[in-house]
Amino acid sequence: MASLTVPVRLSAVAVMLALVLCGTLPEGSRAQCPSMCTCADGTVSCVGQNLKEIPKDIPADTTTLLLHDNAITEAADLQFLSLKSLKVLNISKNQLYMVESLAYEGLPGLESLDLSDNAIMQFDLNRSPALQLPFLTELRLNENKITSIPDNAFTGLPKMQKLDLSRNGIFALSDVAFSTDHALTSLDLSGNYMIALFPDLFVQLPNLRELRLHDNHIFTLAPGAFRGLENLKSLTLAGNKLSVPVAEPFRNLTGLLDVTLANNSWVCEAVCELLPVQALISARSIYKQQFLCASGEPESLKGQYVEDIRVPKDDLGCLEPEMFPGMSGRSGSRAISATTLVAALAFLCYNLLM
Repeated sequence: MASLTVPVRLSAVAVMLALVLCGTLPEGSRAQCPSMCTCADGTVSCVGQNLKEIPKDIPADTTTLLLHDNAITEAADLQFLSLKSLKVLNISKNQLYMVESLAYEGLPGLESLDLSDNAIMQFDLNRSPALQLPFLTELRLNENKITSIPDNAFTGLPKMQKLDLSRNGIFALSDVAFSTDHALTSLDLSGNYMIALFPDLFVQLPNLRELRLHDNHIFTLAPGAFRGLENLKSLTLAGNKLSVPVAEPFRNLTGLLDVTLANNSWVCEAVCELLPVQALISARSIYKQQFLCASGEPESLKGQYVEDIRVPKDDLGCLEPEMFPGMSGRSGSRAISATTLVAALAFLCYNLLM
């Protein structure tokens, strides 16, 4: 009998230990996982559960919270206050309509915030002084219903490096929209309704490396539109309504390594105005085969690239352009005046819309 007693006693101890470890600890002594969610290694995933609100019993030590593909319309102020360790928050593909409902003051360590594919109409931290995210580096607001960016809208995000505002309804930006975002390295404004780029629009972004402006309605680039972007490496302007080939807006983009200007309706004429553009292309090969003439005068220019057009300098008395990126003589003055006129008209439209 003695030989059977020890195994029985050991078995009983093992069962009791398993019960303690698996489910009989006192309430509050171990983190709970919200129903309809999974929890593992600091990540709480409540994806695609048709949730109408954010669960209230999220473990305090959560570092990543995934709430996308639900039906959340707002977030009550108290729901995030205990998530001091949260670094990644994804609430994309919900029905949020205002960001002030999110209690950011309870997320001091947040580094990545995804609010894409919601119904947000405005993002303005100036309206909510308590919304400070000092360590946020990435903010996604793409595929919302934002139509304009207020001045200094992103105050309180001193370390933000990546901002995605693509596929909204943005039609205009002021020159101080990003005045406090000096750390920004990537800005995506593609797929909006912008019609013009005015001088000094990005001058407050000295560290910007990537600027995506494709698939807008931009028809003019004002002189100085890219001033201050000497460190820019990649620029996309494809799929806009640009028509007049000009060189001046690109003159200070000395660090540019990649540019895309395709799918614009470039109108070409074998006149002096093309000389600065040809000088630009000659000096920087990245612009080669970017200006494809959609129409021209004479008509034979259609389908040609600007660098292949022969400008009859002797016949027209054209002056040689200064060494890139300058513009001089009659060609420079005429090109600048035409661009300025178009920019002025666009600026008038902008003020009327505002």
